[in-house]
Amino acid sequence: DTVFLKMVDPSIVSVGDTYGLFKRGRRIIHPATGAITGNMMHDLGYLQVTSIDNRNVTARIGKVFREVERGAELYHYIPPVMELTLKKTRTEMEGYILSTKAEKLTQGQQDVIFVDLGLRDGLSVGNMLYITRPRTVTEKGLEKPDSPLPDELLGAAVVIDSRATTAAALIVKSVRTVYRGDQVLSITE
Repeated sequence: DTVFLKMVDPSIVSVGDTYGLFKRGRRIIHPATGAITGNMMHDLGYLQVTSIDNRNVTARIGKVFREVERGAELYHYIPPVMELTLKKTRTEMEGYILSTKAEKLTQGQQDVIFVDLGLRDGLSVGNMLYITRPRTVTEKGLEKPDSPLPDELLGAAVVIDSRATTAAALIVKSVRTVYRGDQVLSITE
């Protein structure tokens, strides 16, 4: 389909430029701090500029993943990563699952999660993450119920996209159900 774009500054747009199409979703609340960390951005597809006439910018939609409606936002297109090189992080990082791509209650293998770590923290595409959850202990479970126990290992994920303060990761292994608010730990070994 052919679409017409409203650009803030058409002078920086060139024929052939490719833009990702996004729809702004609900606000994301950090599960541990309660702070607003941003908005869910739903990837709708991409388009390419075909002509520019004064302030009129025309484009052709290339591929869509969801319905594109008037008001969709444009961002510079970043092609999806098709091959990853797995790598360790230099330092240990701990964070939380902020949200999930499918916005389901439970997550498992092959689902995409969004975490509160990103490029500023040193997290990049190809880094591996463990997904963990603190264990809960009852008084009957231990002689000393205040004794710390290691976190429960739920699975592993690989970072597929990293931005300044957040990243997307694909769950590659899960042994238990994963939830928003579960913790992530970078793999340094």
